[in-house]
Amino acid sequence: MDFLPFESAEPTISLGEGWTPILSCPRMAGALGLQKLMCKDEGLNPTGSFKARGMAVAINKAYELGISTCVIPSAGNAGVALSAYGARAGIQVTIVLPGHTPSKMKDACSSYGARLVEVDG
Repeated sequence: MDFLPFESAEPTISLGEGWTPILSCPRMAGALGLQKLMCKDEGLNPTGSFKARGMAVAINKAYELGISTCVIPSAGNAGVALSAYGARAGIQVTIVLPGHTPSKMKDACSSYGARLVEVDG
C-alpha cells in the first residue's frame, strides 16, 4: 500500500505547523570556526518541537485512511505531538511511555485526551 503522496494536495488536519524562522547564529558560527551558520527555530511549531511536522503528515494520512486509533511509544515530544494532532483529527491516541517520563510530558499528552500507558524502563 502506498502511503505517500496524499489523495489531497492540501492537508486536512493542521495546527499551523511549519514556516518557522531561519535565524542567523553568528556567535555559534564563530565558536565553531564557521563564517556563517543558520539555525531553524522549530520550537515555534504548535507542539514546541520539530516532531509537529512529521506528526502532521502521519495524522493526515491516518485520517485519510479512516484510522480511528493511533499508538506510539514515546518519552516526550513525539507523544505530545501525536496527542495534539490526534485531538485535532478526532483520532483516539494511546501513548506508551516509561514510568520515569517527566510529569510535564505526561500532563501535556493527557491534556489533549490521550490515554497513557506507563511501563517499566
